[in-house]
Amino acid sequence: MWSRDLPFALLAIDGEPHLEDPRIWVEKPNMNDTESDTSDWILAIRKVEREDNGTYKCQTSDHPPKYILTHLFTVEAMAIIDGPKEKFMKGGSRLRLVCHFHNVTQVPETIFWFKLEQVVRIRGHGFARTSYFIFLS
Repeated sequence: MWSRDLPFALLAIDGEPHLEDPRIWVEKPNMNDTESDTSDWILAIRKVEREDNGTYKCQTSDHPPKYILTHLFTVEAMAIIDGPKEKFMKGGSRLRLVCHFHNVTQVPETIFWFKLEQVVRIRGHGFARTSYFIFLS
């Protein structure tokens, strides 16, 4: 059985979900695999949200029951562009945008810049990875 405290939620019993949240499931051990000595019942959460923060319990059906507690700490990553929200510039001027990342758990492999909800294509360089100069026309 997997459960979460505060707020209490019964997540799964015998590997079967008890929530209507498709992000959460249990990976059951393959009891037919004679080569594997694992009997781990893994709780998996896809697209972790800040509200998933909390204590999770895995409990056996033995008597007396045994359990393991683990705490999930979630952080919300943020990207902040330096300077004012609006910049007024003369056409043909050079614009330098600096983006800072906060609370990231790993360095992003690729950074995409967007303008009017479209990915900015950097001529001759593919998509932006770290920092580039963008010229206004």
